[in-house]
Amino acid sequence: MQAQTKTDTLRWQPKVEKPTMIQSMVGYLDSLDGIRETIVNTALPFIGTPYHYASTGPASFDCSGFVKYVFSCFNMLLPHSAALQAQMGKLVKFTEAIKGDLMFFGYHSKDGTDHISHVAMVYSNKDGIVEMIHASTSDGVRIDRTDDSNWNNYWSKKFLFVKRLME
Repeated sequence: MQAQTKTDTLRWQPKVEKPTMIQSMVGYLDSLDGIRETIVNTALPFIGTPYHYASTGPASFDCSGFVKYVFSCFNMLLPHSAALQAQMGKLVKFTEAIKGDLMFFGYHSKDGTDHISHVAMVYSNKDGIVEMIHASTSDGVRIDRTDDSNWNNYWSKKFLFVKRLME
């Protein structure tokens, strides 16, 4: 019988795959879609939680504090500022927004810069109707739809862009 060399031993070692960045942050879920689903479902129990400026929850939230809190439940650390959150991720078309994407609101200045004043999380996008879950100053955490009067009268005029943080 021949003695095993170090090379022979290593050849039989199981291959260990390095986890992706998302797997490292949130663990091993079935898929990225599963992660997105879990994140938005984590946000749902907070519907009705009151708004309070500069609050990061869980008893009250401001808009960026709500997004920060929900993502922190999955070890994804975001800044407590809608403007800073808007600097993260990749721009996607509004029509391609999916669960967990972030929607940003504010206004375009004459010099072409965006002034971010609000952030919401995409809850769903079905048949062109986007639902967003967010902490509003008037009603606290709520879901608004792009086919309701609140969207048409207020949010549509302030909508700037959508960002995807998870790919």
